[in-house]
Amino acid sequence: MSDTSRAPAGTVVCHFLSGQTPDAFSDDDVADINELLSVLSPESPLASKDDVFILVRRAYLYVARIWDGMLDRPRIIGMATLTPKQILSGRFGIIDDVVVHPGFEGNGTGKRIVGDVIAWARKFGLSDLDLTSRPGRDAANHLYQKLGFELRATNCYRKKL
Repeated sequence: MSDTSRAPAGTVVCHFLSGQTPDAFSDDDVADINELLSVLSPESPLASKDDVFILVRRAYLYVARIWDGMLDRPRIIGMATLTPKQILSGRFGIIDDVVVHPGFEGNGTGKRIVGDVIAWARKFGLSDLDLTSRPGRDAANHLYQKLGFELRATNCYRKKL
């Protein structure tokens, strides 16, 4: 975790969450992540420390933290996951789980998170980024288009296993 304990109250600090063991993530980190996941999809199952550990070993979890003065720790108020992929036609990335806590929407946190992930993906040499968002997430969809994402003429399928 980055040292947000020295940041003034209200300062948003963004960084990739990483760790070598599941214990590198606090119970509070996992609770914050689960709260954000429930904003995206109330029916999502809860993530465990092991789930977060497995994710950050395979992908990149970018988080925004704030010291809001009400808690004795910096709180995760937004996140996005970037998964680089290598296929025969090249390297690209998939951005998932982009969300900002409703109490912190409208202050540029979502734009900063997605913008930082885009910048990192460029440095990493990815040629394209794919991102999905439900049609009803108007503000999020507007942000993605403002940041240069375009709707693709494709069908997205999922098979429950």
